[in-house]
Amino acid sequence: MRIHNITLRILSLLMLFTLLIPTAAEERSAKTTAAVAEKSSKTTAQTPNEKQARAIFDKAFDKLFGPEGCSLDYNLNVIGIFKNKGSIWKKGMKIKYMDDKREGWMNNQTVYLVDKKNKEVDIYSSTPPKNQKKSHEFAFNQNDYKYSISNHNSTEYALNLSLKKGADGTIKRIKAIVNKRTFTPSTVKVKVSFVWATLNISNYRQGIADENIFIYPAQKYSGYKITDHRNETD
Repeated sequence: MRIHNITLRILSLLMLFTLLIPTAAEERSAKTTAAVAEKSSKTTAQTPNEKQARAIFDKAFDKLFGPEGCSLDYNLNVIGIFKNKGSIWKKGMKIKYMDDKREGWMNNQTVYLVDKKNKEVDIYSSTPPKNQKKSHEFAFNQNDYKYSISNHNSTEYALNLSLKKGADGTIKRIKAIVNKRTFTPSTVKVKVSFVWATLNISNYRQGIADENIFIYPAQKYSGYKITDHRNETD
């Protein structure tokens, strides 16, 4: 199975707006995001509701993609066809995830995917040339969306994002339930083309002090069948 399929099914939907896992290029441009947003706000009139929604969204986004990193438990459902639940840790470009059947480690160079049932390990390059283009099909630009917010209940906001007319993006809609006090999301729904994926988040923990968790334990799986795909061209 190719890495982009694994990413879409296992990694890319596991975190808030998880089809948004940043590429190295996106991380390098992160410093300009605030300036771009400020320029956009000056040229496009926003209602008070839109401004509040964007502010809350940015805080929720930072909870999961901020420099401190985070860990959480997830329950993913893609229109009832694909279901997955487990735990994930993320800090910068480093990711680890784990469920009942699989474990995975990902950084800006290498992806290790472990099939515990079949005792197999697949190794991929994080950004092979032909797959890198496919990953950009799911690129996410916060400024390409219209924002709105409402009260979900006394303790949570309901955020809605819709792709602006004329904007080029595969992610059409995002709906998120966000805690009013902590700004941590508990439920995220993402519409990709015509498919809705629902991600329920629990046991969110901000900050990862011990980064050894991101190191692939090669010795642990030395007896598994190992297939290295890093030199594959398609």
